[in-house]
Order: sequence, then structure tokens, then C-alpha cells
Amino acid sequence: MSGVAAVQPRVLVVEDEFLIRLTLVEALSDEGFEVLEADTGDAALSILQSGGPISLLLTDIQLPGSLNGN
Repeated sequence: MSGVAAVQPRVLVVEDEFLIRLTLVEALSDEGFEVLEADTGDAALSILQSGGPISLLLTDIQLPGSLNGN
């Protein structure tokens, strides 16, 4: 091997229901994804604005706060 680490795809899970979010995060992590999580659209926006690349965004369509998944 060349010593270069494989880059894990990053997934952002945006879900206000804790148990649903937990289940998604665990399942995606078990499949080798790097998972970021947010419980509101506002928190998700902060993560997106931090500049790191996101390969996939999974979002609920009704979220608390000023932003929702619509």
C-alpha cells in the first residue's frame, strides 16, 4: 500500500427525532461513512458553511427552527 488513507464519504443527517437520527447515524457509520448530524436546519446550515465537503445530505422535511427540509 502507498500509505495514503482512504477518504470516507461524509454524510450529513438532519433529523429532529433523536431515535431516528441515532438509528441512521449508527447504520451509516457501520457501513463506513463519516457521519455528521444535526437536529435542526439551522444547525445543519452551520455545518455546511464550515466548508468541509459533504457527499450526501439526508434531511427530514419538517424541522424546528427557521429552516426546514422543504
